[in-house]
Amino acid sequence: MSDPNKWNKNFKQRDPEGYRKHYRNWCIVNADRRLFAVCKSKAKTGNREFSITIEWIRERLKIGICQMTGLRFDLISLGSRRMANNFAPSIDRINNDKGYTQNNCQMVVWIYNKAKGTGSHQDVVKFAKALVRNS
Repeated sequence: MSDPNKWNKNFKQRDPEGYRKHYRNWCIVNADRRLFAVCKSKAKTGNREFSITIEWIRERLKIGICQMTGLRFDLISLGSRRMANNFAPSIDRINNDKGYTQNNCQMVVWIYNKAKGTGSHQDVVKFAKALVRNS
């Protein structure tokens, strides 16, 4: 019998479409674990506090709504690095100078978090108002 690890490593090369479907499905089912791992890694890289829990993430994913916009989360395209899903859930640090704590984080749609960047909520509101006014 062949080595299962070798089979898994070659799966992406042998069946790229099958691998993408499998990975997308895994990301949907494990959105909580994926968000947890990403934030934990960012906290470590940035030498920031990290105290959010999987349960904290699961509670917000279960609600399914962005805490800032009220938009529903879309998990369908979650996990595709080449094609960012603007409405996928993302964990935003309210104050970017602080770490990933329950008091400093909120679950938002990715596009809100991207627009905010290192700025503030007020920056996003100013941008959104100008966009609406000039559309």
